[in-house]
Amino acid sequence: VEKNDNIFDRIIADCLTYNAALQLYQDKYDLALLTLERAIRSGLAVEETYLLHAMALRHLGSDAKSNEEALRSLDLAVERRTAGSRFINSERGLLYLRLGDFNKAQAAFDAYLGDLSRMKADDHWDEIDWGRKMLARCKLLLSK
Repeated sequence: VEKNDNIFDRIIADCLTYNAALQLYQDKYDLALLTLERAIRSGLAVEETYLLHAMALRHLGSDAKSNEEALRSLDLAVERRTAGSRFINSERGLLYLRLGDFNKAQAAFDAYLGDLSRMKADDHWDEIDWGRKMLARCKLLLSK
């Protein structure tokens, strides 16, 4: 199998997603986006692939077009949901905040906190605190 062949990418799709996660956490957003798009083109992208794709897009652009593309990636992540990542809703909330849709942002952060409430709270206090702060921000924005 040729290294640049789509068959090769189908074989290593999970590795591409894993490598992209490492690239994201090293703030190499451009490289992560290229790696994720390669995994997506393979046809075997999974929930995490699309979630990371949305995160990379959010870091690289702040215009409406990139935010809406990131939201579409999150929709695809939900369609391929296997692990039920709680970060889909937090990402969705951040994107809706950027787009000025505070009602949808509030709903996304509510869902994020709901996801966290079903987990062992002792392990996620920092996330719960962040989610509550984001929810409070939405409420303030909606009241103005």
